[in-house]
Amino acid sequence: MTSVLDGLSTEEAALVSEADAPRAAGAMKAVLTDRRFSDPAWVFERKLDGIRCISIRDGASVRLLSRNDLSLNERYPELARALEEESCTSFAVDGEVVAFDGAQTSFAALAQRGRRPVKVFLYMFDLLWLGGHDVRRVPLLGRSGCSARRSSATTACA
Repeated sequence: MTSVLDGLSTEEAALVSEADAPRAAGAMKAVLTDRRFSDPAWVFERKLDGIRCISIRDGASVRLLSRNDLSLNERYPELARALEEESCTSFAVDGEVVAFDGAQTSFAALAQRGRRPVKVFLYMFDLLWLGGHDVRRVPLLGRSGCSARRSSATTACA
């Protein structure tokens, strides 16, 4: 059985703490600014043009939460079902629900979901909690490596 700490440096492993599953999303929110920002110590990711979704599983069921802690389970039941099929039963990941128009993500396509069938995808970009461990203090690239070693960010946990 693999451990949450596998693949982390000694310094990163020291930042991991035992914790219960998160109860709320607590998602960081974007802030508008007129100033350009660039820093080699920061990681910049592409804007996906979807709906923020924190996915939490602590046992059999999955909770999908918006950035404002509203349930998204009824809106995206197929995503909840897919995460319930994962072999790992204790994880929290930050991600974004998206739909596509051709090869591009499209918020307009996602917004049409209530009026017509629209296939959605969950892009998971951050691992927050795994196997009873809060990993948010580990630098993002360390968490990304941890989740990349686990298929779909959740396949194995200890």
